[in-house]
This record gives sequence, C-alpha cells and structure tokens, in this order.
Amino acid sequence: MDRPVNVISYAGARGEERPVAVRVDREAIRVKAVRQMWVETGLEPGKGIRRWFRVELEDARREKP
Repeated sequence: MDRPVNVISYAGARGEERPVAVRVDREAIRVKAVRQMWVETGLEPGKGIRRWFRVELEDARREKP
C-alpha cells in the first residue's frame, strides 16, 4: 500500500504492544491476526528499538504497519 497508515495499538499487562487496528485515510480497520512480528534494534547508541508487524485485516487486506 502506498498511502500512509496509522496504527492503533494496545499494550496489555505485560507491556508488549500489539496492533489492534489501522487507520487508512479516515477508515479504521480492525486487525484480524498478527501473522509475523520482528524487532529491529538501532546500531547507533540511543536509536532505540523498532517493532514491526505483518497483519491480516478484517477486510482481508494485508498491511505492514
């Protein structure tokens, strides 16, 4: 997808954040399933950690938020 996607996430009691929906344009689409998750750490000090998710949306589209 070539449009901006905003991720709506949830952090449970364990603190692990996961996507629950994405907003494309003005439409919020719920995440049906998280198919893949990986973590990328910054090579430079202080750059932090990025969490990536590949998800299946309820309307059958696949997005990479």
